[in-house]
Amino acid sequence: MPQSEPATDSLTPTAPARPGNPDALPMVLMIDDNQYDIDLTRIAFGENGFDATFATAKDGEEGAQLIRRLATDQSRPLPDLILLDLNLPRMNGVGVLALIRAEPALKHIPVVVLTTSEFPADRQRCMALGASAFIIKSHRLHDFFTSIKSLGQYLGGRNPAPPASPPTFIHPPTDGPF
Repeated sequence: MPQSEPATDSLTPTAPARPGNPDALPMVLMIDDNQYDIDLTRIAFGENGFDATFATAKDGEEGAQLIRRLATDQSRPLPDLILLDLNLPRMNGVGVLALIRAEPALKHIPVVVLTTSEFPADRQRCMALGASAFIIKSHRLHDFFTSIKSLGQYLGGRNPAPPASPPTFIHPPTDGPF
């Protein structure tokens, strides 16, 4: 596995500034406490031909602080996509999702819940709160990469075309890892 890049706790893009720059890379904010999942998601983006700048938060409270700063500081570029885990320390993903959807400046940003939770009630609650999609993290590498490919629709057309009808709910297979 490639060496992981350090997580960033702020939305300082590594790509050119985006306001007025349509050629800048899309920005993804990933709120997840598992560095392996963050690294694997970055790899899956690359394998699917998606170039993006990633900013990360390692727990729900850090994610909530970032969300509050984004909502009030107009000098910061907004992410094109937020990937949100549900099972976070210090504040769960449902609380973070509710915070995002309560901020008028952020309501338009797609939020995809990317989680290990298989509970239908979690999916229903997230969709009711305004999640754009609910994807269960597959334990099979190919299936995980396929689910990440479905996220192309949220990258503003600045990457390869996504599948015609991307899934909003991907159930992991039960026949073992990879």
